[in-house]
Amino acid sequence: MMKKSFVIATAASALALAANTALAEDHSMEVYGWITGEIVDTDNGQIDATSSGNSPSRFGIRTSRDLGDLTATANVEYGINKGQTESAALRQANVGLEGDFGSVKIGSQWNPHYLWTTATTEVFTSSAFTGGRSTDIVTRDDAAIYYYTPNLSGLELVAGAELDPEDDTSDDADNYTLAARYSVGDLYLSAAYYEADTEADTDSFAYAASYDFGTASLSAGVADNTNVGFYSENGTPYEVAGTFNATDALTLKAAYTDRDLEGSSEDASFAVEGAYAFGAGVTGFVGATAKDDDIGDDVIATGLQVVF
Repeated sequence: MMKKSFVIATAASALALAANTALAEDHSMEVYGWITGEIVDTDNGQIDATSSGNSPSRFGIRTSRDLGDLTATANVEYGINKGQTESAALRQANVGLEGDFGSVKIGSQWNPHYLWTTATTEVFTSSAFTGGRSTDIVTRDDAAIYYYTPNLSGLELVAGAELDPEDDTSDDADNYTLAARYSVGDLYLSAAYYEADTEADTDSFAYAASYDFGTASLSAGVADNTNVGFYSENGTPYEVAGTFNATDALTLKAAYTDRDLEGSSEDASFAVEGAYAFGAGVTGFVGATAKDDDIGDDVIATGLQVVF
């Protein structure tokens, strides 16, 4: 009886393996993520080893399935908090369809205002990024739907909204986003509009550009904000960032920003960072800031990121 059970179990395992092999022909899956460890020293005397810098630790799964003329996609991603009693936090959970028409994505996902435009100047890994950022007003959306056009000779467009019934600010969409980007050679241009349905008029126009020179890169961004309540609630903040590949392994980075804070003349800051690639997926970094009084405490940060 035991021998017969073993044969049945072996056959079942073989069938399962064969089924998985067949599925693999039209199905792909990628596990991705990284852990960022950082020590931050602020000019108020505090030292913090819980930070994940500008690249929070995370893990996720991306999967796709070939349906012939269409491709179905799914992505789930969690952020990792390094406290022993803290739970992982959901960052993304979405599904989509791709084809000649472009793509549609539904669920928790990146907002294109950030993904295509304000993230253009995101060059830092360390917490020194706080001295070089000012145009971000949103990063990800919950319960959102976005339509992305196909690439039209370098031009791409996206439109969508966040639809969350638990958010009582609106009976309709909670926010709307329209964005466009254009790439030709090493030049990148983007623009985005974001509007939130709140009691106050809340919106943001953002524009960004970057150019890759090969051993160096230069990027800039500007936003026109009204009641957004992020870095700069109202005003026209801007930032400029650059990178230089000093060697094959060492990249030097710098950024300057003016947050255009209301009633302030002490609202600019500068940041620098050096990142060293020890090998594939392993990067050490050191960063520092020089901030005006109304921006916050200066930081010196150093750490290591391991991608898996």
